[in-house]
Amino acid sequence: MCITSERPGAQPIIRAVEGMYRDRIAPTIAALRPRYEALACLGLESDYDLIPVAQEADLMVKKLADPVDRVMILLRRTPKWFKGFVDPLSTADPYPQHMWNDLSKYLGRALDKEPLKTYEFGGRYGAAVALHKRRLRFLQSYTLGEVVHIVQLAMGGRQLLGYSKGKEITTWENSVAAAKKRAAQKMDPAGDVNIASWQQLRQAISQVLRDHQGCVRLSQLKDAIAWRCGSYLAETAFGYDRMSHLLVAPELEGVCAVRVREAQLFVVRGEAAGRQEPAVVRGVTAVAVR
Repeated sequence: MCITSERPGAQPIIRAVEGMYRDRIAPTIAALRPRYEALACLGLESDYDLIPVAQEADLMVKKLADPVDRVMILLRRTPKWFKGFVDPLSTADPYPQHMWNDLSKYLGRALDKEPLKTYEFGGRYGAAVALHKRRLRFLQSYTLGEVVHIVQLAMGGRQLLGYSKGKEITTWENSVAAAKKRAAQKMDPAGDVNIASWQQLRQAISQVLRDHQGCVRLSQLKDAIAWRCGSYLAETAFGYDRMSHLLVAPELEGVCAVRVREAQLFVVRGEAAGRQEPAVVRGVTAVAVR
């Protein structure tokens, strides 16, 4: 990143926001910051330093009501060509089967020897950037936001991609998720497990949510349970291959719920969820793998 002491003016942030409209990626301050820093040739101390910059550029700052702060920076006039932001967590699959066939063949060849490089971004977004930069024929007609969604579907129901133990993107067959699914089919905890009953699990989750004011990132729940209760949780011991599926099981009704915020999953108290909008994880049905 280039660093300068000169005031960058309004153009860098306007260009960054316009670029996210073209990519169909919601311009939250967390997603917008790296683009702005690259165009403005400076570094910010925090995401929220973008807000006064946006206000000076006469952009619209929209704060959404959410326990996890979420701020979007929007253009005051929506471009006529804009088709809307793509929800990366939507379970809807509007893409043609021939695209999936081509992607499956390509990934089988490309990831046969090494994982997909995700640049400095990592995760789903980094994998989408990597695929988008390769200008693959079967992805050329899609925006970056759509490719992010395609990667999400490929890591979900399509079962083409997954994370390796080293958190790299690899083929589904070599992923941790595939290993968990095989273990869940055998009701195998796939490692040491201390929480083995629904009653123990309900108590552990309730204790963690009390400690975290009723809201914790799903990705942090296992570590929080281990620290608070001294117990290890394996979703496969309950017949589930994903934590998000386990947490919406009927046995946990009233204890917790799972919500999507800022394209991430959070676990909230069940009674708190009932007072808010009823939406939980999109497309998740609590069905154990038997």
